[in-house]
Amino acid sequence: MAAGDERHFGQDVDKDEDKDNRYDDLWKDVDRRGRFATVEAKTFTSTQLRRIGEVCSKRLPPASAVQAMFMYELQRESEVESLFHDHMFRLAKQDDKSAEQEKRIAALETRLTQVERAAASKDIEERLATSKVTMKVQQGKIDSCTGQVKDLETKLSDVQKELETLRSKQEEATTQRVDDQAAARPDTQTMADEINVLFDDRDGILEMITEVKSRLVTLEDNIRALTIQGTSIKTPSVSPQLIPVQNGNGQVVHDLEIPKGRAHVSMKENRKPSSIRSFSPGKQWAA
Repeated sequence: MAAGDERHFGQDVDKDEDKDNRYDDLWKDVDRRGRFATVEAKTFTSTQLRRIGEVCSKRLPPASAVQAMFMYELQRESEVESLFHDHMFRLAKQDDKSAEQEKRIAALETRLTQVERAAASKDIEERLATSKVTMKVQQGKIDSCTGQVKDLETKLSDVQKELETLRSKQEEATTQRVDDQAAARPDTQTMADEINVLFDDRDGILEMITEVKSRLVTLEDNIRALTIQGTSIKTPSVSPQLIPVQNGNGQVVHDLEIPKGRAHVSMKENRKPSSIRSFSPGKQWAA
């Protein structure tokens, strides 16, 4: 191989290495962006590949390895391209679905707005109808209350007139009562005297009842003593029965007899003025 050819071949190799570096940068950029950019493929003849292998035998791997690398890159390129197309197809389908969903959402929003307007108008109409009915009912109640107030005012005026009449009658009755009281004072005094006499009669009756009770107790004691004495005497005596009574000195007194007949005090002995009549229950009293 001539020196010029070697220089030319070396320059070609350097250019090829620069292209490989650019390819690596391009693949890095493709991996970083996630997109694929088409690159023009470089083809070599067998002679060129042989020369490349001789020059780069110390630095490059064997031709089979290079070929495997090229095959790997081609397969990777095809897979990336298919992946890119699949991704773009999915994006297109998603865009179509998004557009359809946006249309459906817009239609639903329009329909919802119409429904809200219809519901609002219907609610307003129902409220207006309810308000009208309520106003009619309230107006009827107001009319009935107004009629009742008028009736009450009429009744109140009548009551005021009757009250004035009653006041005048009350004043007349008060004046008449004062006159009657002034005229009835002597009779009242007479009635008070009569009542005092009745109280005196009551006190006298109570005293007589107390005295009679004490005498009854004494009689019971005397009868009990006679009974005891009769059981001790065998032959009855015709002489009057005597009750042994002791005086304050302890001496027995034999000249006492059992009281017979009536009481010592009459019920009619009442101290009262001769001009005042006593009150008898069940009979009409007259002055």
